[in-house]
Amino acid sequence: GGFYMLDYKTFKIEFYSAIRERYSNAIIEKEELAILQGNVEALVQLKYAYDEYRALKSFKIIVEKYLEIINSEFESVRFKVDYNTVYPLIKSKEFGKDEFAEFVRESLFLDLDILYAVDCGETIRFIMKNDDYDFEKLKENALKNLNVLFSGLRKLDNDLEIYSVPFFTDYSASFILIDKMKKLAERKVGKNYFFTISSSSSIFVAKYNNMYIEILKELAKADPDPHKVSDHIYLYRNGNVDFAEKNNLLKIIK
Repeated sequence: GGFYMLDYKTFKIEFYSAIRERYSNAIIEKEELAILQGNVEALVQLKYAYDEYRALKSFKIIVEKYLEIINSEFESVRFKVDYNTVYPLIKSKEFGKDEFAEFVRESLFLDLDILYAVDCGETIRFIMKNDDYDFEKLKENALKNLNVLFSGLRKLDNDLEIYSVPFFTDYSASFILIDKMKKLAERKVGKNYFFTISSSSSIFVAKYNNMYIEILKELAKADPDPHKVSDHIYLYRNGNVDFAEKNNLLKIIK
């Protein structure tokens, strides 16, 4: 059977619809086919593809060839996670929900999630679902790296049973995830306690006594860090976390 040569206009339409089967967001702009993925754009010069098609005399081969080129373009820019500089970050469940790319996240408790980020020095980069990583390794290393940063708890004021970290970092709130911190908090203020994490760099732990709720609220309000996490006061009791405010309401009702 003879080879039937598509004219350029027909080729353009057929080629576009073949590529769209794999990349539904492909668009044609003038003489280019463009596909945007995350912040990477792959471009195909249609005139050039048509010339190749005429030389090879096979539409199927051209489509396969370009699908491969496009795919490897996206693969080559996948972010490779550096496990030596990953940390867990606590964020609200609403955080980043409207982003184009999806963050790697898991539920922590109540209104909070754990996300993961690579510390790039001046900035941090959240890890996305389509990055190149192994989840178990990511979790394990993030906690290991966080453990190294933990430098204990110090009393805020001699008269108050409220503790915080000696110096604030971008990961202060995340310390609530590590066992060393939990054990130390229990040693200082008892098995049950209140805590706040109003922003990434803020953490306060207080004795389980209702007089501390208002003080913790004030401390959270005064937090200057723009990277807000939560306005809630949390109650850690019998190994579970609840909202402290809810607990108060019940006391008043009784």
